[in-house]
Amino acid sequence: MDPRIQVEQDHVRQADLMWTKKVWRKIDLRQKLNHPLYFSGQKSNGYASFFESLRGSVLSGDLAVSDPGCLGTDDMFHTKFSTEQLDSILNPMENAKTMDPYTLLDTVVSFIDPIETSDVLMYELKEDWFFDKERSVMEVRIIGICPLVQVRDEETGEFRGYKKLFWIPYNQLRYRMLEWPVYDVNNAAEVSMTFHDLFNKRKFESLIIKESNVYDRYIMQYAKGENAILESDRIQRNLLEFEHDLWSY
Repeated sequence: MDPRIQVEQDHVRQADLMWTKKVWRKIDLRQKLNHPLYFSGQKSNGYASFFESLRGSVLSGDLAVSDPGCLGTDDMFHTKFSTEQLDSILNPMENAKTMDPYTLLDTVVSFIDPIETSDVLMYELKEDWFFDKERSVMEVRIIGICPLVQVRDEETGEFRGYKKLFWIPYNQLRYRMLEWPVYDVNNAAEVSMTFHDLFNKRKFESLIIKESNVYDRYIMQYAKGENAILESDRIQRNLLEFEHDLWSY
């Protein structure tokens, strides 16, 4: 079978959803297993980083890219960005102070500082976990992907955290990712794997940062440090054990 043929997802009726839960997770590209998503800042031999490929598709205007909101809390794909807004997000105008060599006076210079692959070190995924009683299977499907960029203090350059750029519905990306090959660190001659395969086969390392809850809170809002990691592990363990607990042996 051609690995680039799109395999449609099974249709699931709402009436067959016996149980469902939404989960948010963070992919840190500094983790070894996630290096294929990072690859390199430049295209090489047909390969590119996930963000480089994503950037081209976003700027083409073919994707319905959504605003995460001023606080980064809107992941419901409510407000769509225009092509002009996306261009200003990915190619922001920056200001810098410099000294005029003739007058020796400080002046402000404006320039375009495009967001590069090296700026995007994390992605956030939104997923649906559900049990389909018609097929008697537990399944997980990615709903959306959001790249995050580092934020630094304008004066000191000190790291301040991460900012969400935009949300993209995963179903819009599935077809495009079939044409985005993944660099295989173990075999440079292997070109059959695509980013579609990487996400579909879940060949990435991640950490759960939120599950659907009545307070709509992220884990970091009620647990810190080691406790936050333990809470993430607890949620993951409960997801994996849920299907097992449905059966009697």
